[in-house]
Amino acid sequence: MKSRGVIQVFALFLVLVQLQLLQCTNLDKLPATSGPLLAVVPSRNYGEYPLSVSFLVRAIPSRGDISELILDYGDGEVEDIRSKLQGDKLILEHVYERPGVFYVRLYGKDKSGASRSESVIITNDKPMIINAQTYRSSNFTDPASDFVPGLPVYFRAICKDANGISVIIINWGDGQEEFLQECMGSHIYNAPGDYVISLYVYDDNRFAPYPLSNSVSLKIRVFEGAGVQLASSPFISVIYDYVKADSYQTYGDSILSTLPSEVGLYVGIYNLGSNLKIAYIDWGDGKADVLRPESAIRAGQGSYIFKLSHSYTKEISTYISIIAENSEGKRSSKSVGPIVVRSSAPLMYVSYQDQYNQNPSEKNYSPPVTISTKFVAFDGLGFGNTLYFVIEGKISGFNEVYIKMIDKGIKFDILQHRFSVERLGNYTVSFYLVPDLAGAIPYEYYCSDAGEIINGSLCGSNGCSSVCDSNRCSVDSISECQLYKQKLESATGGGKLGVVEKFKFSVGGQ
Repeated sequence: MKSRGVIQVFALFLVLVQLQLLQCTNLDKLPATSGPLLAVVPSRNYGEYPLSVSFLVRAIPSRGDISELILDYGDGEVEDIRSKLQGDKLILEHVYERPGVFYVRLYGKDKSGASRSESVIITNDKPMIINAQTYRSSNFTDPASDFVPGLPVYFRAICKDANGISVIIINWGDGQEEFLQECMGSHIYNAPGDYVISLYVYDDNRFAPYPLSNSVSLKIRVFEGAGVQLASSPFISVIYDYVKADSYQTYGDSILSTLPSEVGLYVGIYNLGSNLKIAYIDWGDGKADVLRPESAIRAGQGSYIFKLSHSYTKEISTYISIIAENSEGKRSSKSVGPIVVRSSAPLMYVSYQDQYNQNPSEKNYSPPVTISTKFVAFDGLGFGNTLYFVIEGKISGFNEVYIKMIDKGIKFDILQHRFSVERLGNYTVSFYLVPDLAGAIPYEYYCSDAGEIINGSLCGSNGCSSVCDSNRCSVDSISECQLYKQKLESATGGGKLGVVEKFKFSVGGQ
C-alpha cells in the first residue's frame, strides 16, 4: 500500500510541475515553429476495467489561435475537441472498456506549427477465482464442509488471469498462513471449531504499477461426529492421443482444427471403494457414446482406461463432456475443450498510411516516421480472434522486436493502430489475426540484444517504456520474441486458421 501511495503522490507532483510550466512559459521567447503548448493529464493511470478516466486538457497557443486540437484516446476512439475548449483548458471523461495499455495522444496546431502531448493509461482485470471448494480426499471428488479433527482438509479452486498469477496466499483460519504454487492445498485441524479459509490471488502484469488481487472465503466446521465417506464419486481424467486434420493447434485442453477433423483421446476413470457402473461421453455435436466397464482397454481394482475417437464433420465450437456413475450410485462429470472446428480462416483488410497520407510499404523515410493502420476483421463463423502487432528492426547495431496485442474477441470489428519509429534501420511490420485460442502470448513484449531499452527504441517510441520504473522494461533476448513469433505463425495454420499481413519500410536508407 505504501508503494501505491508513493506512486500516486509522485504522479500528482508531475501534474503540478507540468501545469506550472505551462503557466510560466514566456510565449514571446518561443521559436517560430514551436507549436502550441499542450498537456493531457489523466485523473488516474491504472486500474481495473472498465476504467473511467477524467482528462484535464491544456492548450496554450504560441502564435495566433488554436486551429486544430485532436485527442486520440488510444483505444480506437479519436475526438476533435477544439470547439470544446473553454479558454485554454477543458475536462473530458472517457471509459476504457477492455484491458490493455493505451497511449493517449493530444495533437494541436496554431500559426507557429504543430505539437503533441502524450500520456499512458493501463487497464487490467483482477484474477478470476471459481469453483472454490473443500474436500475430504486428495482427488477432489467429495466436496464437504464438515470434517474430523486430525484428518486432512483439501482445498482447491480454479484461478485464472490473462497476465498470469504472481502470488497465491491461503489463510486456513486457525492462525496458519502459507504461500501456494497453485490454488490448491491441504491442512490438518487438530481442534474442533468453526473456521474460515481465505484465498488471496494476485496477478502478474509486469507493465502495471502494482498487481490487482481477488479473494474468496469458505466456512468449514471441524467436529468428532463429522465422519468420513467410505466411497466417493468417480475421478475422471482425459488426455488427447491425436488430432487428424489438414491444420490444427492444441493448447492445453483446447483444440483448433480445420474440417474435417478427427480427435482421439484416452479417458481414465477411478473409483474409491466401488466399481464403475456406467459412463457416457458427449462429443458436443449431438453425438454420444456409452462407456461400459467391459469395453475398457484396461481395468483393475476400480480403475478403467477407455480409448476413444470421434470425427467432426461440421463447423462447431463445443466441449467434450464425460459422466461416470459407480455401483454406489455416486456420479461425477468432467469437461474438456473448447473444441473449435472451422472450414476457413477469418478475413482481414488492412490499410496503411504514413504522416504524408501515403502507403509506407517499401518506402524510405527521414526520421521520425509515424504510420497509422486501419483494420476491418470479419469472422463469418462468429469465433473470437486476437489481433497482434509485431515490428522488427535493427537499431544502433542492436536487433529489436516489439510485440503488442491490439485487441481480442474480434468477430466483426473496425480497429485502428498507430506506431512511430525514430531511428535509422530496416523494419518489417506484421499484423496477425489468429484465434483467441492461440496460446500464452503476452499483451506486450519487447526483446533487444542491447539488454536494455535504448533511447528511441521500438519500445520507447511506442510507449511501453513509460510504464516502467526508471524508463526501463524487463528486456528479454531476441530468442524469446522469436518463440512468440513462431507461435503466431503456427496459429495461422498456413492461412487456414488465421491470417497475417506484412510490409517493410526503411528509415535513413539502410
